[in-house]
Amino acid sequence: MLVNFVVMIVIGIWIIVGWHRFILVEETPLSYWPIWRGGLIKRYFARAFFIGLAMLVPLIVVSIGAVMLLGARNMVMGPNGDAPAMWMLYSLIIGASVSYFSLRISFGLPAASVEKLMFIRESWEDTKSYQAEIIGASIVLTLVYIPVNIINFKFVNSLPLILIGQVLGALIMLLSISVLTTLYGVIKEARELS
Repeated sequence: MLVNFVVMIVIGIWIIVGWHRFILVEETPLSYWPIWRGGLIKRYFARAFFIGLAMLVPLIVVSIGAVMLLGARNMVMGPNGDAPAMWMLYSLIIGASVSYFSLRISFGLPAASVEKLMFIRESWEDTKSYQAEIIGASIVLTLVYIPVNIINFKFVNSLPLILIGQVLGALIMLLSISVLTTLYGVIKEARELS
């Protein structure tokens, strides 16, 4: 089981590094699979690990705030009030917040894929003047992901819907990586959107 997990992570990072390189340095794969770049994959994994650790603090703070919001709502409306609506609000708050913070601090990932070193603080500083755009992208990514989340949690006994949810989740992950790559290109490399 652990071996499968590690293999999935390595393949996922391999594809993501290839995607970043395809967009940022126009590296075209020689086949259906991206070019294997073991050193960049290791660097990308290390950057992702530290960014994941850094994401724990905002995730905990936002989660506590959302739980407090839901608790206050339950005290006023009772526990059986608008549960689906509150779940959607909770998902939007958590999802958009996590997406916002991750987009702000994750420029080290596309940088690692093009053999550049960038730290979390530098990423945070570089994105400071683009907060409105990043908030908008975070909300859109979250709104796109919520239906997939519903499929994954509501239909756990339906194999076809689970598979559909997993495929849609992978596509949304690719969309998120594309947004990050685009933001990096526009903000860090001064590229223009075309």
